[in-house]
Amino acid sequence: MVFRLTSKARSKLRLADSELASPGPEVAAAEWYCNVITLARRPFFLVAHSLSLFGVLVPAAGNTTPGSFGKAFRQSTSELLRQYGIGHETARRVVDDGPDSFTKATDRHVIGSMLDFANLSKFVIDQEGHAGPDAVRQPSVPT
Repeated sequence: MVFRLTSKARSKLRLADSELASPGPEVAAAEWYCNVITLARRPFFLVAHSLSLFGVLVPAAGNTTPGSFGKAFRQSTSELLRQYGIGHETARRVVDDGPDSFTKATDRHVIGSMLDFANLSKFVIDQEGHAGPDAVRQPSVPT
């Protein structure tokens, strides 16, 4: 899987530029963009699929190495896709088992959409007035 990281995400994962793969121009089905945002005073990785812009929030606390980040991302994303009724085969096309490749973020359109999502998330949390540990949750899916 390819993770395209902003400078904030690279810093949070403690990845030096020399440790990154060279960014390719192609867009893979299992390519995700990653940024770090703060919601309710807690850091989260905001990860967005490059083709669909499907967004996932992954707690950044405790997930500050590439290995722990990959595991937490796969767990959160697989659970969320399952809640949305996405089949296992379809989910495996966008969330594979690895190996993970980390590179610099290149598509400003995806990053712009991620910033919109982050601003919307902050607005919702401010309006709801949540400040506890459950302040940020993935949306529930109606059954």
